[in-house]
Amino acid sequence: MLSKAQFCAGLNVVAQYGVPRIDASTEYDVGSEAFLSYFEDEVLHSMVFLGGAAVRFIEGPFGSGKTHLLELIEASALKNNMAIAVTQLDHDLKLDNWSQITKHVLNSLEVRINGEKARSLPDILDLLERFGTADYKRLKEHPLPHAGIKRAMLIYHETQNNTHARFKLAEFLRGERTGAGELSRVGVKGVKGPLSHRNAEQVLKTVLGGLFYLGLNGTALLFDETEQGFRSNRASQKIRVSANLMRRLIDGSASGTLVGTVVLFAILPGFIEACGRAYPALGQRLETVGSESEPGAWRQPVLTIDNISSVRNQDEFMHAICSKFVELVKYYGGKTDGLYDLMISRSTEILEKDASSGYRRSMVKLLAAMSMEKIRG
Repeated sequence: MLSKAQFCAGLNVVAQYGVPRIDASTEYDVGSEAFLSYFEDEVLHSMVFLGGAAVRFIEGPFGSGKTHLLELIEASALKNNMAIAVTQLDHDLKLDNWSQITKHVLNSLEVRINGEKARSLPDILDLLERFGTADYKRLKEHPLPHAGIKRAMLIYHETQNNTHARFKLAEFLRGERTGAGELSRVGVKGVKGPLSHRNAEQVLKTVLGGLFYLGLNGTALLFDETEQGFRSNRASQKIRVSANLMRRLIDGSASGTLVGTVVLFAILPGFIEACGRAYPALGQRLETVGSESEPGAWRQPVLTIDNISSVRNQDEFMHAICSKFVELVKYYGGKTDGLYDLMISRSTEILEKDASSGYRRSMVKLLAAMSMEKIRG
């Protein structure tokens, strides 16, 4: 458990935003234990860690717990020696621009090894080298779609004593338009084809497969739809391009061209319907939606947030989360006399004002604020 000071700092984050920091996400969770156990066993250990891939969609309205679930999965991935990249899909970062998404992934990829954190592809390569866990022989033996990216990943560690070469190669690995001529002038040979709109898919798949062959257990790509940008009564070109990108990820996971990767989309209601209108080929792949809170249904490509949780209704969630916060207050030395009943009363007021799934975030923010008052006295 965290120290009291650390816990209070994290609790303040929950009171403000309704979601905890990644390192404390499990402390505030109710109802996700069974799904997370299934996810680790069947998706990570049985597929991703063996070089396979999976794509899943988790649907729910604003404030229903999608972001929290992504954070739980992010924490699980980091714990299991995986790289993670979180992408918030909004008006600045959309799925119709694969090269923009790929560049974001290259710069936001994160791993934690022996307590150390690295963020961005070149920094991850450096960390793997420093801990002696990079398997260059294995990477060299496996074919990948972008030869330039693969070679850059293979030789990055060789530039440790050449500042200019290392800087230019790091630029290339972060998706900058660093050409073969620039690299050659600083002594880097055989690396060409910087990230572009045309080769973005090959770059992304090479990086994902390369990290797996170098020794990571895999990569989790987490996409969180924070704005309703994927909505239209007509199938615009941008929506068709976005849908095609998702379709290619799904097909890549089935065909083996996507290696050691799990892709999770947290989506808002209406997303799947929009997919079907914009790009029937994707709609057909996503037409089955799980309807039960059990592993059989969890194997479907699309799940609703309510069907993931073992806490199936508002009343169950309210009692479970109030009990969770009372336990935390007691553990950290706060007074709990009458606290449970008071939390239930205040939470009931929230339910009366908001009958949608969005009540969860509002309730968690309130309970975190109440808990902080008790702990701080």
